[in-house]
Amino acid sequence: DPYWHGIFGGIYLPNLRHEVYKNLITAERELDEVEKKNSSSVIEADFNCDGTADVIVESDKFIIAFDPSRGGAISELSFKPKSFNLTNFINRIPEASHEKLKGSATDTKREGAASIHDIVLTKEEGLEKHLLYDWYRHGCFIEHFLSKDATLDDFATQQFLEFGDFFKSSIIPKVTSTDTEVKLEFEHEGNVTHSLTNNESHKILLKKNISAQYGSSDLKIDYFLQNNSDTPIDIRFASEWTFGLLAGDAHDRYFESPGVALSDIDKQLRSKGEIGNATELSLTDEWGGYRIEIDTAEPCTFWRAPIESVASSEAGFERLYQGSVIFGVWSFTLDPQENRSLGMVLRVLERQ
Repeated sequence: DPYWHGIFGGIYLPNLRHEVYKNLITAERELDEVEKKNSSSVIEADFNCDGTADVIVESDKFIIAFDPSRGGAISELSFKPKSFNLTNFINRIPEASHEKLKGSATDTKREGAASIHDIVLTKEEGLEKHLLYDWYRHGCFIEHFLSKDATLDDFATQQFLEFGDFFKSSIIPKVTSTDTEVKLEFEHEGNVTHSLTNNESHKILLKKNISAQYGSSDLKIDYFLQNNSDTPIDIRFASEWTFGLLAGDAHDRYFESPGVALSDIDKQLRSKGEIGNATELSLTDEWGGYRIEIDTAEPCTFWRAPIESVASSEAGFERLYQGSVIFGVWSFTLDPQENRSLGMVLRVLERQ
C-alpha cells in the first residue's frame, strides 16, 4: 500500500512511508550488530537508478545518500538510533485529479449513482488554493543564489527566482574515508546571473565540504565562495535543509530558536515564518525521540515553510503535511577574487 496511489492515499501518506523506512533502517542497524561493525563505510553506486553514481555514507548514527548529479544534494538522511528517515517527504507535482478539483465546486451531495472516481469531495473549503508545485527536487545540503527582492512568501509558494546553476550541476566529490571519519569535498565554478534582461553573469567558485565521524551525531559543513569575475557581486546565498517529521501540527513536534519567543502556532512544523539574525534553529520530535539542530557560525536569516500536498482519498481530496523546507540565508558582497567562508553544524540528538 505505501507504494500505491489511488483513492486510498498510498505514497502520499507519510505514516505508511515511515513504517517501510523504519523497518529497513532497523534491519540495517541489526546487521551492524551481527557483523560487529565499528567503523564508517562508503559505497558508490547508482542507488536511485537514475543512471549516475550516488555516494552512500554510513556510520553508527547515520545513513546519508548524496546525489552528485544534483550538486551533491542529500537525498536521504536517516538517523539509525531511532530508525527514522528524517527526509521522508515527497515533492508536490501536478496530478490529473487536480484538474477535477480546480474545475469543480465542492460537492458533498449528489443524486443518483456515480463512480467514486467522478465525485469531487473535499475535506476543507478552498483546497484548490493549496495546489502548489515544486519546480526542483527538495532535499538537504542544496545551495541557492537568490535575488535581493525574494520574500518569505516567494519562498513558501515556490515563486522565487534561482540565479545560480549549482543545484542542478553534476559535481563529483573527492571522498576521504577512514575508520573514524568520512569527508566529502565538492567543488564547482558556476554562473550566477543576477539580471534576466542583459544576461549579466558572474563566475563564482563554490566549495562545500561535509564530514561525519563515527560515534558522533554531528555533521560538520563548510562553505567557501569566491568571486572569479571582474566585477563585484551582491550575493544572497541560501543553504537548504528539508525534513519530513510526519505531523505538521502535533503538539509534540515543534520549531525552536534560542532567544526567540514563538507562539504555539508559529512553533508548529506546518508554520511559515522568518527568524532574522539567528545562529540556531531546531526541530524537536518528542514522539520520535530526537531533536534536529542547525547551528551556523555566522548569523543568518532562517526561512521555513511547509510542503503540503493535495491528494485524493476515499473521503475526498485532502491536504497532507509532507515536510518542512528550511533556508539559512546570508547576504554579502564579494569584490573580484574576494572570498567568503561559512560554517554550520547539523546535529541530531536522542531524546528519552
